[in-house]
Order: sequence, then C-alpha cells, then structure tokens
Amino acid sequence: MATNIYFTLTKGVTSSQGTQPLSGSYAVAGNNAQAPDQVLGAGTDQLYSVSFGAAGSAAGDLQAIEIYSNQNLTIKTNSASTPQDTIAVTANVPILWDIQSIHPCPFAGAVTAMYVTNTVTARLQMRILTL
Repeated sequence: MATNIYFTLTKGVTSSQGTQPLSGSYAVAGNNAQAPDQVLGAGTDQLYSVSFGAAGSAAGDLQAIEIYSNQNLTIKTNSASTPQDTIAVTANVPILWDIQSIHPCPFAGAVTAMYVTNTVTARLQMRILTL
C-alpha cells in the first residue's frame, strides 16, 4: 500500500521576553487519516466513535494524533468500566503525539472506542494518522 498522506507537525517556542522564536517542522507519513469532530453535551462515558491500531509499523497502526477540546474532559479507551487508558484533556491545550516523539504514546495499545466524560457541552476534535 502506497504512503500518500502526510501530517506536517510544527513545534516552536516564543518568549514574552522578546527573544528570537525557535521552531521547526517535519512530516509524518501514513495511509489513512481520520478527523472526528463532535459536540458532546454534558455527560458521563459518552461513546465517541473512533478506532486505530497501536503505535507501530503494521497496517492500521497509529502514526500521529492530535486531541483538542474547548472544555476540560476525560477520555477512557476501549471500556468505560475498565479502560485501557484514562486521559485528562485540559481545555484549549492540545495533546500531540507522533512516532518521532521523545514522549511515550498516550495509548497502551489499539483503541476500539472512546468514552468521554464532561460537565459542560464540549467540542472534541481529533486528527489521527495511521498506516
């Protein structure tokens, strides 16, 4: 299968002290992209339909992800009662990960569903790149 989708990631730092900003960008390649975008009313363990493989190099495996919400919320993966992962999302602070990251993947394995808990209406957006 040909690689034909690229996510370009740009990272940088600026200072309030007026120093020269530092930044750089690089591309991560994949074959499939998902862009779920959903407004969720306040609730507990609301199903957010998304699925992808574990981080890796096989077909369907996660290559890059961005998670963003305009409100604080909690995401549980694969099961609402015994989740594989529990991720706290802070309002307006994106969670970014890609295969070139020095940080570990936020998911311990493949994700088959997400369950979202939030106290107010929230817009949850993602960009997901897989092989």
